[in-house]
Amino acid sequence: MPIETFNKGTTYTELFGHSDGDGLTCGTFTIQGDPGIATTNPYGAVGIVTKGTLFLTDSSAPNERHELKEGQVFHVTKGTTYKWSADRQGEAFYVMPKPIDEEVP
Repeated sequence: MPIETFNKGTTYTELFGHSDGDGLTCGTFTIQGDPGIATTNPYGAVGIVTKGTLFLTDSSAPNERHELKEGQVFHVTKGTTYKWSADRQGEAFYVMPKPIDEEVP
């Protein structure tokens, strides 16, 4: 399953495994409404919704919209093409295993 949600207690190595020399990048984002932009993440990502409710849709299953409420953790598998949206506004914090000097897609 390219998009999953997890309960408390899931570890980083359960999601990404481990490889020496890999870097981590993190950040925050805010979504208002439906920007209509799909992106493909070449690294995979894990994050947590910090404010509001967000919706995450995998482009390969457009009828399956995942509702993520404040405090819920999400994981997007490497190579997944997906789209964020919100009824009003939502915010999230994410971490992805990628070298720090590469641009985030």
